[in-house]
Amino acid sequence: MYVAMAALLALGAITTAAVAAPSTRPQIGGTLRVQMSERIATIDPRQWPSSSVQSAAVERVDSLVFDRLVRLDERGTLQPALAISWQHDAKSKRWQFRMRDGVKFSDGAPLTPTAAALALQQLLGISYDVSATSDSVVVQCEHPLPNLLSELATGRYFIFHPAEDNSLSGTGPFRVAEWPAVEGSAKAVFLANETSWAGRPFVNKIEILFGVDSQQESNAISFGQADVVDDEVERLQRILRNNYQSA
Repeated sequence: MYVAMAALLALGAITTAAVAAPSTRPQIGGTLRVQMSERIATIDPRQWPSSSVQSAAVERVDSLVFDRLVRLDERGTLQPALAISWQHDAKSKRWQFRMRDGVKFSDGAPLTPTAAALALQQLLGISYDVSATSDSVVVQCEHPLPNLLSELATGRYFIFHPAEDNSLSGTGPFRVAEWPAVEGSAKAVFLANETSWAGRPFVNKIEILFGVDSQQESNAISFGQADVVDDEVERLQRILRNNYQSA
């Protein structure tokens, strides 16, 4: 069950990270405090930044809230996510993704093929024709799409559900509880999505402080102001993975 810790592995990629000493690092059910140098205006996949540095930061944060149809594992191998299987025609112009049953967005709305198709159409654009069947999402194009799986497993291609107030919910391990009203100000708060299809996340809450300068980050761990800052992503991933395996 890969997402019982997916949020934390995503968090390991959120920031290149450093962690507190073993006696003080966050435990199961606690709060993980993160400081990021990047300033993120929105997690809306439809408003994807053009800067590669900025888009990488947004992708890591978005991974806490949203899932894709397919994902890449730690070895870079394509794996099922919201889609449990897929097939394509001989020319790779038509792809069909069979959707996972029983999944809900964090606002309680069901994940249907129609909902997924509507989200994906907005992200892929008018060059693609995205439609839904009773159990699948179908992506078609006039030219071959041999690399479609790899494309959908990275970048902006998260499945989202818009609410009446224009907020977005996802099927990921966390939901947004608080978002800065002004770009780069204050902090964002993410709470565990109790109905996550792949299992409840490892911690109850993640707090991310955006726009932190390098000097403040360098002191944050020592002064007990953060558990994760911009440094050493591999080390954080290893510690989080070990914590999960011993849970």
